[in-house]
Amino acid sequence: MRIPWEFMSGDQVEDMIAVALLREHPNGKHIRASGGDGGIDVFIPDPGSNNTGTNYQIKNFNRPLEDPQKAQIRKSLRATEKTTEAGLFKTNRCLVVVPIDPSASEEKWLARHAEKYDAMSVKFFGLSHIMGVLLRYPEVIDYYAHNGREQLNGAVSDLTQVLKGVLDTESEAGNEPLSPNDVVDHLSNIVATINDFDAFYTYSLAVGEESEFEQINSSAIASIAIPAANDYIVTVSIIPRFTEAMNFRPCTFTVRPVPATQEEEQEFADFQRFGTSATFTASYDADLPGGLGAEDRLATVTIGPVLPKGEPRRMRVALLRIDKGVIAELFFSITSASSGLTGQNHYFKLESENKVIRLETRFDRDNDQMSYSFGANDPDGRIADQVRAEYAFLGALGDAHYIRLSRPYGPASKDIQDISGLPPRSDWTAIAGLISDLADIQSATNEIVYIPSLSEIGVDLRTEIHRTATLARGETIDVTWDRLDVHLNETANVDENSDPITLAAIFPLEIKIQDTTYDLGKKLIHYKIGRFESSNVDDAGNRVAVYVPAGDSAATLRRVADTE
Repeated sequence: MRIPWEFMSGDQVEDMIAVALLREHPNGKHIRASGGDGGIDVFIPDPGSNNTGTNYQIKNFNRPLEDPQKAQIRKSLRATEKTTEAGLFKTNRCLVVVPIDPSASEEKWLARHAEKYDAMSVKFFGLSHIMGVLLRYPEVIDYYAHNGREQLNGAVSDLTQVLKGVLDTESEAGNEPLSPNDVVDHLSNIVATINDFDAFYTYSLAVGEESEFEQINSSAIASIAIPAANDYIVTVSIIPRFTEAMNFRPCTFTVRPVPATQEEEQEFADFQRFGTSATFTASYDADLPGGLGAEDRLATVTIGPVLPKGEPRRMRVALLRIDKGVIAELFFSITSASSGLTGQNHYFKLESENKVIRLETRFDRDNDQMSYSFGANDPDGRIADQVRAEYAFLGALGDAHYIRLSRPYGPASKDIQDISGLPPRSDWTAIAGLISDLADIQSATNEIVYIPSLSEIGVDLRTEIHRTATLARGETIDVTWDRLDVHLNETANVDENSDPITLAAIFPLEIKIQDTTYDLGKKLIHYKIGRFESSNVDDAGNRVAVYVPAGDSAATLRRVADTE
């Protein structure tokens, strides 16, 4: 396939070679010369690296090199070296791409000059190498050097007409709109033709029932879904052939918002101020490849978010009392961040590390205002000990007067904001207390303590959980008693006329939560003053001595250590 190098402009040659190299190396980078390219034309990173690799420096020199051309090559190599030293693109191999096969003297000249560069090897990448790449991508040659653009435009026109027919044309069988099945072969042939001639994008075609259309091609920059007869959808997806495709054939959208509801107006206003995503009605123009664009169409548009630069991915959030003492502090991960169109206002969506707490903040620097809103995920089924700190943080919100956001490490920020106006959440305080108790129970048992469904915890179970947790913490509980039955063995003697005595009894310490019984060892009940009242024989024939309080009916419960 002959290429008329002599009739092609410098930009045509450089773009054609660059596109072929990028088709060969889809993750390569292309640097436009406007403003200076730093000696980099097409940069191909080494495997496993992002900024170290091979630089293809493309020159449209299709005749033997003379002094002006050699001067340009020397200048580009010096620029490449400076770019490498700056650490932007670290070139370890520089290939000077020229659409000629350099002579032996030209090879020697470049080899001598390359000795100046210790950090990179320098060689020619001549016509034979260029053609070896180009011939693998004939559509690139056709597009730049022959009539590929015209053939592409013709196929695009055919596609546009057929897609229009899917919507508007009546089939020969009757007055029904043309079904995609009527034209699927024609559509497939046209799409195949476009794929043959488009150097930058490939197109995929899907025809199916609307109920079957669940997701578009994940690699597509755009997918056009066109409703047809009988609930069918014709979908054409536009997929870049290489990462830099949009730099050679841009896809542009012009959107004119026309919000239809007050909610849409507010979302669009928030997008402008904070960069948050917004969904609204808009009129749009789309310049897409493959003839798939549109002019002055109404659509529901989702846009954003506008991501800020240089923001930390984690933050430390502290709650402070009115005296500015810290009540609670946690690490949060930033799951979404955006900046308003002016760059002054910011929005952050944060999540605690166990994904319990959601925090949204809006920094409105235009009006010197900041707002916060908290949310919590359902704790059901979580391991109590793992999420204790996060629910304690939520429980502390009721006592918090200020909030402070700091970078994850280093000194805390001096910037604090008043949150005393946040609506109280007594339910979070109650849940925090419950989870703290469950975590204390966990410290005394080998069984994993999961948080039960909150709706299934009644007053009695909640009281029992708190009593058990108190004992698990090593604390005592004062109770009252009215009777103690002591089962006696055969040799035991009971002094029925003795003075009041101190009694103690050991029982299993366990609690059943939903379907799981947790064993926490043993508990001791110390009955402070008791006296013998009577004795009897139980149903099993065992003697039973009955003791009752002697005045003071107090008793104390505590957990018994294994060594006691």
